[in-house]
Amino acid sequence: DMVVAQDGSGDYTSIQSALDAAPDNGQRTRIFVKNGTYQEKLFIGDRWKSSNKIISLIGEDVDNVVITWDDYLGKMIDYPGKDDQIKADGSTCGTFTINAPDFYMENITVMNPSTQAQAIALCQKGDRHVLKNCKILGNQDTHRTKKGRRYFYYNCEIEGGVDFIYAGGTCYFYQCNIVSNKAGYVTAPEDVPSFEKMSNGKNLYYGFFFNDCDLTAKAGVGAGSCYLGRPWGEKSGSVFMNCRLGAHINAAGWTKMGEETWKDCSFLEYKSLTADGSALADVSRRVSWSGQVSEDDRYYLMNLKYIYNKVNASSAFNPLPMAAAPQAPSGLKKTGNVLSWTAVPEAECYAIYADGRLLDYATTNSYCDIKSSGSPKYQVKAIGAYGNMSGFNGSAKMPTAQELDSILSPDYRVKLTTAISDEKAGKITVNPNTPSYDKDAMVTLSAEHNYGYRFLQWQDEQGNVLSNENPYQHKMDRAITITAVFRKLPLYQLTMNHQVEGNFAKYLPQTIVSVDVEEQLVGEESGYEEGQVLTLRVKDHPIFRFQGWENGSDSMERRITMDADKSVQATFTQADFLAAWNFGQRQYDYYQPDMNPGDVVAEINLINENDDYLTWDRYEGGYFDSYAIVDNSGQKAFFDLDIYVGPQKSVYLWSKIKVTDKGYSRYNLEYSIDGGDSYVPFSSVEVPALDTWTTLSAEVLALALAEESFRIRWIADYSAATLGQTQGASTTVLSDVFLLKDVFTSINPASTALSVWMKDDVLYLCGESLQQIQLFDVNGRLLLARQHCDRLDMSAFSDGVYLLKVWKSNQDCEIIKCIKQ
Repeated sequence: DMVVAQDGSGDYTSIQSALDAAPDNGQRTRIFVKNGTYQEKLFIGDRWKSSNKIISLIGEDVDNVVITWDDYLGKMIDYPGKDDQIKADGSTCGTFTINAPDFYMENITVMNPSTQAQAIALCQKGDRHVLKNCKILGNQDTHRTKKGRRYFYYNCEIEGGVDFIYAGGTCYFYQCNIVSNKAGYVTAPEDVPSFEKMSNGKNLYYGFFFNDCDLTAKAGVGAGSCYLGRPWGEKSGSVFMNCRLGAHINAAGWTKMGEETWKDCSFLEYKSLTADGSALADVSRRVSWSGQVSEDDRYYLMNLKYIYNKVNASSAFNPLPMAAAPQAPSGLKKTGNVLSWTAVPEAECYAIYADGRLLDYATTNSYCDIKSSGSPKYQVKAIGAYGNMSGFNGSAKMPTAQELDSILSPDYRVKLTTAISDEKAGKITVNPNTPSYDKDAMVTLSAEHNYGYRFLQWQDEQGNVLSNENPYQHKMDRAITITAVFRKLPLYQLTMNHQVEGNFAKYLPQTIVSVDVEEQLVGEESGYEEGQVLTLRVKDHPIFRFQGWENGSDSMERRITMDADKSVQATFTQADFLAAWNFGQRQYDYYQPDMNPGDVVAEINLINENDDYLTWDRYEGGYFDSYAIVDNSGQKAFFDLDIYVGPQKSVYLWSKIKVTDKGYSRYNLEYSIDGGDSYVPFSSVEVPALDTWTTLSAEVLALALAEESFRIRWIADYSAATLGQTQGASTTVLSDVFLLKDVFTSINPASTALSVWMKDDVLYLCGESLQQIQLFDVNGRLLLARQHCDRLDMSAFSDGVYLLKVWKSNQDCEIIKCIKQ
């Protein structure tokens, strides 16, 4: 559109003149600048005023088109729109200020040679700028950008010493050369408003990004004298990705600016390399507040598209069509004065060169040279829509915009998101389970259903069915959301009923019929899922005897399939039984008036079927809310007598029994001396068929007493019922079974050979040497035992009646009552 040439061969001799002449009509103006050093302070807009001009500024050669000016911070300068000079600051001292959108620059050097103070070469304030094959040269604060704006730099060189890439823009540098010309700091990012949470929970601030760049130094810059950056603001960020770091970069990597700004900044690296790129750089000594970027954060949060969209999603910015030049022409030939070449599809025009100098432009793929003399060397470049230029004809193929996009916004790391059609339905397992995957990687998804649900199929985000297999292997050819679809099963109810034939039906245990699986809660409903197989079990019970199910089966275990609501009924009959029993010791001074109070003959213990002694206690809540005696392990128990009197003494079993309704009215007293294998009856008693307690007693046979231990029991006389004799109540309650010594044959304790007395809480026993002493309370609990002694200290015991069991020898023992008061 315009040509600038100092020699007058173009439309303008100064760049600013061309910029001023460019129309402000929303259309791009392409300005070609021929070689020359242009000592100009340039503006497209200024610090305070923006412009809407859309400019492409294309130089003939980056090293030979130089824009230079030497303003610096504090210098008095002329400035557009100001009548008087102003003191230059960080936004007005720049050589080139661009406060306009969609600016493109190629093959141009912009420099500020001043070393007086901060001296900006390029100050960019507009949005969506692209620079390609440019050089930005200075010393301190070389390059400044504005926060909230987006910039892209491709194959550029930025040079400086202190904070020479700084301020608040979101800048992406690709394949650039970052040159330190003295000790200092490469970046000094400012606070930026855009950030994202990384996978480690820390913030990533969208400031400066360097990808595949070289960090080099001028001669004389010392090793370790430069830092990657320091934070100008607390919420600032610089990221170096796959960059080659020269020896001038300090091992710490980063340093502070002030006492607070480092605390939340994001100063990061991803796979930094040595200067020649042959190996990863040593980052082990980096400052603790810097970080290394994860693979997923690199590809998800730091790809080019995501970065620019994060900063401003409402205004798209794709720099790659500008950054990617048209392909170079090929097939150049000369016929007479006519040049021709193969057309380049994306070219809008062509630049014709003769002996390295721009000769003219052509809008087609041919040109007739009537200007040159002799036989010059011709070359041709293709020019794209933005003014971006290819290499000379025959140059190597350059990356296309699509190829650059695949590098800078790669899709070979793709993300898998999983979802469930109903959050209560189940869960998904992914293997391998990572935040992202290589493109075309295979992942295995497994769905596990919760109760009441079944897996149906896998769907993508559009509802397309991917598979109904489970597990399912999926090829990660793109980022995708995969949903596991479940269906909810019908829920059915199980009702269990009991029917009891007998007058004690209300005492039927509710757990006598059990089911192996309890009803499950599914959402707000409960029940059994369709197809659930349940096992019902009937517990054996000594009173309520199972008869059968409503379906005619009498199996105590039954399986049913829940394919509908089900109702089952178990029928029981009530067997005749002893309702309750209670074994224990008792003083019998009220049994016969002339008995000696406290006379005790036997200690009653419980043993199991293996004759092991059992611990026991009274158990309240037995059948029909009566008392029963049970051992701690729940084993079947008998009662065992350990007799301490000679077999010539009579022993009685004393008990109470009650019969109601039509139960058995005759009971046999039986004993066993073979551990319960067989029982021998030794007494039979009639029980009145009245609803009253009857006291019974029966003498235990001497044959039984002669044994070291034996078992006794009351048992209904079933044979009488068999013979058809009239019976009494259907329920017989047996309670309080005790053993007593016959009063007429008992030995008066006063006639014992032992003298016993108590003094000052000490019980003294005089007489023959005593082998063993045991002290019991009146309930038969052993309180203490001593061997080879003649006294007991009773101070720890309360006042009351105690029983003393004394052995003179292994066979000879006596029972003595003693009273502490």
